[in-house]
Parts: sequence; C-alpha cells; structure tokens
Amino acid sequence: MTLIGSRTSIAAAWLLALLLSVGQAGCQQPVDHASIDAGATISGPRNASGSADQPRCAIDGEIADVGPSRGYSWAWLDTPTVVTFAEPAVIDTVEVVLSESYGQAYSYRLSVSADGADWQVVADLSDTPVRGLQMHQFQPVEAERLRLEFTDTTLHVRSYHIVEIAAWHLGEEVAVGPLGRRFADVRRRRTMEAVGLLGAQPAQEALSDDDLQQRMHRMEDGQTFPHQLADGTRALIARDGHNTIIVIDDDGDMAEDATSADWDSDCLAVDTDGDGLLERTIDYDDLDGDAVADRMVQTYTQRHTWGRDPFMVLIRDFDHGPLSLWALHDYGYIQGLCQWDCDFAGDGYFVMFRRSREGDRWIAALEAPFCFYDPDDDGLPEETIRITATDTHLRSLRYGINADNDSTEGQLYDYDLSVTCLGSPELPGDAAETFVHRSGDSAGPFLAWETGRETARGLDWERALLIWDENDHNVAARRADRERWEGIINARYRDFPQVGGPPTMRQNKRFELDADFSGHMHLYFWPADGRLHLHGAEVGTLQADYDYNGRPELVIEYADTDEDGYFDQRTFSYPGTGLPDRRMKGPRSYGLAGDDSATYPYAWEAICGFWPEELQRWADDCADLLDALDGAAEALGVEPFTGPMDFYLGATERDFKHIERLRASRESRRYYQDLAVELGLAHLCHDAEQAGAGTAQRERISWAIRQWHTGMPATAASTLRSIAEMSQAGGP
Repeated sequence: MTLIGSRTSIAAAWLLALLLSVGQAGCQQPVDHASIDAGATISGPRNASGSADQPRCAIDGEIADVGPSRGYSWAWLDTPTVVTFAEPAVIDTVEVVLSESYGQAYSYRLSVSADGADWQVVADLSDTPVRGLQMHQFQPVEAERLRLEFTDTTLHVRSYHIVEIAAWHLGEEVAVGPLGRRFADVRRRRTMEAVGLLGAQPAQEALSDDDLQQRMHRMEDGQTFPHQLADGTRALIARDGHNTIIVIDDDGDMAEDATSADWDSDCLAVDTDGDGLLERTIDYDDLDGDAVADRMVQTYTQRHTWGRDPFMVLIRDFDHGPLSLWALHDYGYIQGLCQWDCDFAGDGYFVMFRRSREGDRWIAALEAPFCFYDPDDDGLPEETIRITATDTHLRSLRYGINADNDSTEGQLYDYDLSVTCLGSPELPGDAAETFVHRSGDSAGPFLAWETGRETARGLDWERALLIWDENDHNVAARRADRERWEGIINARYRDFPQVGGPPTMRQNKRFELDADFSGHMHLYFWPADGRLHLHGAEVGTLQADYDYNGRPELVIEYADTDEDGYFDQRTFSYPGTGLPDRRMKGPRSYGLAGDDSATYPYAWEAICGFWPEELQRWADDCADLLDALDGAAEALGVEPFTGPMDFYLGATERDFKHIERLRASRESRRYYQDLAVELGLAHLCHDAEQAGAGTAQRERISWAIRQWHTGMPATAASTLRSIAEMSQAGGP
C-alpha cells in the first residue's frame, strides 16, 4: 500500500491545487495582509546571504527561487518573527512555508495581536516538529500583528528558516490556501523539471501508470518483469529493497528472458523512496562496441552524497583495467563504502556538475575533473590531476606522480609526490570540452582529459605546495592500510590550507612552499641531499619519526636565503637527544652530474627518466657509508647509533603494522638509510668528543659530515674509513 498510497496522494494534491486554482480564476483573490505588497513589515529574521540585497524574503511573495543560501529569512531560535500589517485587518488563515534545504523540521507557536501588547495563541506546534508548508485556520480575529516563536529544530545549528508567511481572510474552511496552491504548483513544476533533467520521461510515464503500479505493488524483493516504454524502448522493471528500478535498454540488445541489466548501454532509472517519482539515473554507455561500458553518468535530482540540488557525475574509462567505472551502494555513491572498488587507476577521469542558479545549465563543480594517466600501459596510474572548479573558474590543482614507477604490493596506487596549487585562473577555451547528457542538455565546459596535464602545468596559479612521500607510505592517519588514490592530500603547512581530505600524515613527508608561484611548478635536483625539490620554494620542512612513536627524531628546515629559487641552507635539529642544532650553508650547485638541465618540468616522463636509477645509486652509496660509520665508531671505541636501521630491519608488525610494506620499498629503504647516516654522524661527532678522540679524528668526522651534506656519500665513507686506518696505524 505504501507505494500506491503515496503516489496517489501526490497526484491528488496536484489535482486539488489545479481545481482550486481553476475554480477561483474568475474570483477576486484575497489580500495577503502579511506581504510587502500590502504594506507589511517584518522584524526578527534577516535574509539569507544569497538574498542579502533583496526585500525581506519571508514576506516578498516569492517561493520559487529558494536554495541553501537564498530565498529565505533566518534567525536564532530565541529571536521571534513579528509581522506588522499596514493597518488592522480581520484574518482567519495564516500559511507558513519553512525551508527544507536539509530536510529539517521545526517547532513553533503562532500568535496574533491587535496592539502588540496582548497576544492570542492561534496555533501551537511547540511540541510537534513540522516541515515545509503549514496552514493554520482559526476563528476570524482582528489583528495588526502576528508572531512566530520557534522553540526547536532538528538542525544542529539552533536557528530557523522561513521562506514565506501569508495572512488571509478566506471566510471559510479550505483544504488548500492561496499560498498552498502556489506551493503545490512550484513543487509540481520542479518535479517535472527534475524528471526532465534525468532524460527518462518515458520511464516516468510508465512508473505513473495505475495498472503498472498495481503490478509493481505485488512484486516481491528481487523480482523483475519486462515492459515496453511508450517510445518503444524495451525495459525491465525491478524491485530491490525500497528501490524501484526501470532498466532502460538503450541499445536494443536486452534478451527476452533478461532478469537484469547487461551493463553495456543500459540506463537505470531509480525511484528510491516509493513515491512514484524517479530521483536518479545511472546511465552506462558502450562507446567502442566491445559490449563493455566505457562511460557512466550518475544524475541525481534529490538528496545524494554531494547535497540535495540536482547533481551529475560523468565517469570515463579508457582502458578496462583491473577495475571498471564506479562501484555504488544502494544505487548511489558513498565514498566510505565505494571508493576502493572504483576505477581510479589506468587511463580515465571523472567530472562533477551541478545545476546553475542562473541560466539553468549544468556547470562544472567541485572535482572537475579528476584525471588519471597510465603512460606506460601497465594498468596502474603514474599521474593524477585533481582540479576544483566552479564553472570555468578554477580554484585548485593537485598533481600527483609515481616518481620511480614502482607499485605497493596489493595496492593499485603508489604516488610519491604531489604539488597542490591554489589560485583563480580561467579555464582556457582551447583546453575545454563539453558533454551532452541523455536529456539533451549540455554539461560543461570542463578541462579535457587529453590535454589536462599540460594545461594544469601551464596555468598561472598563485602559490604551490609540494609534498614528497619520503618513506613511500602515502596513507591517511585514520586509514593507514590504504595507499591513497587521490595523490598526496596535503595537510596544512604554514599559511597554506589543507585542500581535500583526509590529509596525509605529517611525519616522514617533506613539505616545500612556493608562496608566490615563482617556480611555475618545476623541479630541480640538489646534490646536497640527493633529492628533487620544488623550484621557487622559499621554505621546506621534513619531520622524521622513523619509529612512529609520535615524536620526531630529526627535523630538517630548508631555506632559500638569497631568493634565487633554490634552497641553499638547511637547519638540522635532533629533538630529545641533547645534540646541538646544526646549520649548513650550501652547496650552491644544482643538477645531476653530466646534466645541464637547471630545472625539470613537473611531469612523469621527465622525472622517471632518471629518478629510479639515481634513487638506487644514492641508496647503494648510503649503504657503504653506514658500513664505514660503524667501522669508525668501533675504531673510536664508541657505540654506533643505529636506531633507524634497527627499527627498519628488526621491527615486527606489533611495533608497526605496515613494516613489511616499508621493507619492500626501495624508497623507504633509502629514507631509513639517510636517517641512519644523519643521526649516526651527529651522534658520532658528539660521542667522539666525549670519549676524548684526537683532534685529527674529530676533524675527519667533521669532514665526513660536510662531505655528506654536500652530496658526496662515497667520499664521506672514504673519510670515515681513514679514521679506522689511523687507529690501526696508531695515529692520534
């Protein structure tokens, strides 16, 4: 009974409103004494931010143009709304339209007064939460004012929101008031417009057929039956829990005995709440004729993950990799439940749209687009770009790269660095494309996938933040078992805000800030630490917490002191050790040996061409340096500091759940070796002095530290070995 009853009541309400409007078409309309047109004024609430420069929304007579930030008046619960008429008037009906933007309900009392001193309660809903349109009829009374006192709300924010108030003298009891007729008309027009946005009018007509409704009412969960739509298209009608689904066979290949969609070129039109109205479509398209869908379009007209207003997501898959398009839960996307089964790998993209307030068109919104690239055709993504946009106004960019082209076992994603940019560039016209929805509406423009990387790099952003995942563990703090598919989501750094979420962990990640975008998103190699850095960055920070105990053992601060776009100073501090800070100037040489490139474009092809080999070379040199460091400590009679490598090689999963993942990564091994060298040299310098080492031995330790900090680990290893040789020869 639920499905049929609710559908019939909606139809009856529309019919009643239509009959009443026709019946009164030739009659004089009653006066709304609470309207601006009748000279009324209002105190208490103020207009929503989107209507701040307009007349008082609650009494302006407008109920159609309403949204989350426009078309209503609001106030805190302890502030009553008082409407004062132009002159005393006899009224017997008050109608109130409450905002429903978030499905909220309110409780209130309605009172009237002839003088503003004595008040008569004519409706008390202080213990009855209500929403939407409310009509109150009472014995005729002469009044000069009416007052609404709100007592409660289902909103977390303790405020109320009024779309419209109307006060009439109708002279009789009616089922629907003048404002109610307009409200029903607005609802009817919005519903029909919303169904039109889905491009599924024949399916809606079928769902509204009385005979078909009776048959659907008798269906059990999981049952299906075939049906031909009014336009001749074959369809399958199904019941799945509380959802009624019409599977529209767009390509005409549905089998006679089909019991489900074939998922190539079918559209699922869904009524999620049994009211007989379609609220969303999930549209699959096979664009290359291989019987596998390459495109998915989710269109929503009511409540969904991204809000309540009409919303669309276009998903495109170019390669049919290990995953395909998006997974859904209950015919909608819920990130926490769906994201790890969605195709965010290989070649593809998705882009989001919302319906614009002006012009009634689909404009790019939120993530628009989010692109994935697989330049080596291994089915895994090596690059990703995320653009946030409002129409053609771009807001931010996150550009992630798998620099050494490796993979994490059991994971589809392994991004090593991301650059996040902020600014307000416009979408270049020659880099834009649009999409035509099944309804015939055009969506966009938005940044085209094919030229997305080149365009993103070439835009004039205002500032940029690099994050390098030093230990190859790009996870969120609250979900540390998953390598993030979004690239590296930045945590806040200095005055650069977090963009997206959940952010990466702060420890063991290198942050570098180009506050004026002077480096234009290029990288450079600094032999001083054997790392790639963000050109133009003024400052940088690396907090190393190698054993994940929440306390950093090493902090490195980078600085560009001469403002030439390249780091030239590092400050090393060793929290909790008692070791003194160390500040190193230079070296001011940049680039790989034999490579004249001052900077490198921020692109996978440019980085991956040399970075894996350089990474391995540095790791090999560091392994040799660690061996030499142990020999020098033994020669000096001091205990070598081996904490980082002890943890890396000896920790169990009880110590750190993901230690095996770190051990399998050459990037992580290199990082732990670097930490072991840096901390080992700092401790050796301190301990040698405490042990009374000779001047020559201490000088050689200082030389080794300087050689290490100028990017010569092999030379530093030779210097440390000379200490052992001196001891064997009996030198000072």
